[in-house]
Amino acid sequence: MEPSLRYLLPRAILTIVLLTILIAGCSNNGPTNGGFSVNPNSPLDWTHTIGPMLNAYCSACHSGPAPQSGFNATSYNSVISHVTANGNRVVLPGDPGASELLSRVKGQGFPRMPPGGNIGSDNIQAIEDWISNGAPENLSSGN
Repeated sequence: MEPSLRYLLPRAILTIVLLTILIAGCSNNGPTNGGFSVNPNSPLDWTHTIGPMLNAYCSACHSGPAPQSGFNATSYNSVISHVTANGNRVVLPGDPGASELLSRVKGQGFPRMPPGGNIGSDNIQAIEDWISNGAPENLSSGN
């Protein structure tokens, strides 16, 4: 075996093994990045349900002074007012079909969010119901 192949072959095998582990770890169908589950006893609003959910699944990439794609998922006002690069609203209260957030978590928009997994059908349904109901911020305070 040529000396360069003796050096490259173990690295190639290691790379393939690591990529396989990474892909397998990201391709599950269960909750990822925090495992948030909707509490059926909590109000379906930003404060009690949707905000904590997005914090669990999205804040690693979409928060802080330089969030990915310029989208901060930790603020109600940011989520409600953000327009994507393709001109779609992240959340259009009352219209889940026109809301990019729902499209991305369902895997219908590109890229799927969160990358490499999904947030679970109950959480997706909660987002859809929240948007359909006008995307309220805090039902306890009347908003």
